[in-house]
Amino acid sequence: VSTMVGKKLSLESLQGKVIVINFWNLGCGPCRAEMPDLNKLVEKYKNDEVVFIAFSNDKSIRMVEFLKKKVFDYQLVTDANDVFKAYGVKVLPTHVVINSDGSVHHRMTGGGKKNYEILDNILNNMLN
Repeated sequence: VSTMVGKKLSLESLQGKVIVINFWNLGCGPCRAEMPDLNKLVEKYKNDEVVFIAFSNDKSIRMVEFLKKKVFDYQLVTDANDVFKAYGVKVLPTHVVINSDGSVHHRMTGGGKKNYEILDNILNNMLN
């Protein structure tokens, strides 16, 4: 896939890194509400071998307008319907954490303040 800024991403190129994936879209209130907490995770783990990627099924033109008003520090991939299907995503938000060996370590659905704590604990345990 390619991010909104043109960076190419593949599971092969991310081998050896922990990957945190967020599936969301602009129409999902809980998805937008958790963005400040997700940005804190990016800041906290920026020096570790963690990659944060957000997949949205929105069109990129809509995302560009949204990002003029709201900051989201994950690497953003829009028009990601194929990735939603590949991961069987039916509920938003969905978070997937992938081990450095490429296997799914944790998957959770739904929004809320607890997501930050859960993801932070998972990353802390994986990296220490």
